[in-house]
Amino acid sequence: MTPPMTPPGICEEYRQAAEEAGLIIDVGGHPCVAGEYLEPLSGERQCLVEYADPALLSAADGAGRLARQLAARFPDSTLAVVRTPGDVHLPAGWARHLTYVQRTRAACAPARAARGGIVVTAAEERDDEQVAHWLVQAFQNACTSQSGTFDDGAARAQTQGILSAPDRRSLIARSSATATRTASGTATATAIGTATATATGTAIGHATLLCAARDDVRGESFVELLDILVDPPQQRRDATAALVDACQALADGFGLPLVGHVVHPRPSRQRAEGQRVLESLLDNGWQLRHSYWCRPLRPAGARRRGAQQRHSVPGGAR
Repeated sequence: MTPPMTPPGICEEYRQAAEEAGLIIDVGGHPCVAGEYLEPLSGERQCLVEYADPALLSAADGAGRLARQLAARFPDSTLAVVRTPGDVHLPAGWARHLTYVQRTRAACAPARAARGGIVVTAAEERDDEQVAHWLVQAFQNACTSQSGTFDDGAARAQTQGILSAPDRRSLIARSSATATRTASGTATATAIGTATATATGTAIGHATLLCAARDDVRGESFVELLDILVDPPQQRRDATAALVDACQALADGFGLPLVGHVVHPRPSRQRAEGQRVLESLLDNGWQLRHSYWCRPLRPAGARRRGAQQRHSVPGGAR
């Protein structure tokens, strides 16, 4: 018997794992990988489609057929979340949920990091409490903009998991910092490898990354920029630019692409905000990698009689 061909956009290892877990569903002859996923911060039960055949998504009413089959197969789920290639736009009824972008612009000269009195350095142990605060704040902002609910305890537990991850790196933007000078007198700051800068001053923002992230669907490794946040509005532009440069330099050191994401608010009146952030990134050295689109399957709390829980999608949401 001839083994099934691996469809486009999915690695063979992931396809086999999904098949063994019974998570491949057929939608009109098109393979998809789907399972239920309990979003830990909102408690929302979602039907997560980590892979959908691109031919299905581009077919007339293909996304509609997928939604109808998901609603029937996963009666506990109130929301469908479907991953698509970056250049795929789903039709009306669907909205962007998350958009993953990849950095294409090289890091600027280190002198840029010292612009405006801001220096970026590697986080120290004394910074962990502040980094944890920023991460919880980011989780809260993202969660409430989408589901309207937020579990603070779950967010703190997830934050601690990130902080303790062996591949976690956090970079700190400090204001009024003292940077080591090179022989030419150029201010130098670094957040990776062999530090050539020492910094004192107020921590005004951070970038936190996972440096051994894995895209299971595509079978690719990357450096994931989980969160970047700067508190003082008047320093946000310079500090964010310096942090992004330092993140790119870190990713370059690993020989991996730098990947970040945009959270898109779910209420229709707020969707323009997420689109504005995405367009700004695309205009400033980032390109689309892949997206997650969402669509309600039924009113929250509604549940079909006899519904049974399905297994999670391998790899989980990302």
